Amino acid sequence: ADYNMERNNRIEEVNKQIDNMDIQRAEKLLFEIKKKEKDYKNGKEGYNRDIVAAEKRIEAAKKMVYDGDNAVRKRMKEINKAVQEVENGDGGYVTKREQCEEKYKEAIDYIEKTLAEYYYTTLKWEVYNLQGDIYMKLGMVNSAQKSYDTAKQYK
Repeated sequence: ADYNMERNNRIEEVNKQIDNMDIQRAEKLLFEIKKKEKDYKNGKEGYNRDIVAAEKRIEAAKKMVYDGDNAVRKRMKEINKAVQEVENGDGGYVTKREQCEEKYKEAIDYIEKTLAEYYYTTLKWEVYNLQGDIYMKLGMVNSAQKSYDTAKQYK
């Protein structure tokens, strides 16, 4: 009975980690459960169902992260391209400066939207660094530093 309760708690913890998109931790916990399961000779069918269900959820979460990272990469390319087009565009100094400033602000909004939508992305270091670079171009040094500091947490 103690083993069953402990096991159910561990399966619950695996599912919680998957919900939090901490896939690496979920996989590690599931591996530990499976290892103990081999030692527990009276493995019942219900136990295996829990493990299989958790493995399927982990695979689905991995796919979600993979697809999300691809979407984030695409958005970062779009942002860089849009910013470069404006920076390399023709026009007088004042007009160009205004266009750049407007494009930088749009980029910041798009980055923030991307981070909110793909909160589980593994590309946070890259995204926060890009955000910091654009804040620097806007002359917002404190905001840039905050973005760079946040990026360091994900290196």
